[in-house]
Amino acid sequence: MVVAAVALVATGGCGEARPASSPVGDDGWGPSLRGQTFAAAEPTLPTAPRARPIPADQRARWAHADSIAHLVDLEVRGPSEHDDARYERTLRISAAQAEAYRHLTLGTVMPTGTVIVQRHHEPSSEEVTGRYAMVKVEGEPDAWTFVVLDQAMRVAADEQLTLCGRCHGDAPFHGLFGIPTLD
Repeated sequence: MVVAAVALVATGGCGEARPASSPVGDDGWGPSLRGQTFAAAEPTLPTAPRARPIPADQRARWAHADSIAHLVDLEVRGPSEHDDARYERTLRISAAQAEAYRHLTLGTVMPTGTVIVQRHHEPSSEEVTGRYAMVKVEGEPDAWTFVVLDQAMRVAADEQLTLCGRCHGDAPFHGLFGIPTLD
């Protein structure tokens, strides 16, 4: 399982030049599921640096690892927006903010310390293969930190997650996309 979390970081595609034949909206992570947000006339986004996994023997327990037991599940499961939709995702969030997340509006700003964890699963499996986490930090309404966690809740990557910030910076609800709707 640790290998899967590291593989998510190591093979994310971030950092290599976008092949000339790639469509607009593909910045090296594969075609965007939000391709409709890219206009053909817009310039291609600069390539983000590749996230580097932290060697397993150098990983530290995530500062918010103990809070994971207190997060609540949001009743949503579907294709992950990460990693070319290979995985299904489930979401967990700080209990006090769960209801606000379910009903996000443009005025909703999560308080500092809010923790959101997206768990990745092989399709139709409950086993967690990787976790992406974000924590609301002091500052702007859309100020978040991002980490990739291994199975032991240690930080597998926390630097050069530029693409996380780029994508969530475009999110409509202060760094959040809300609960996806499945058509």
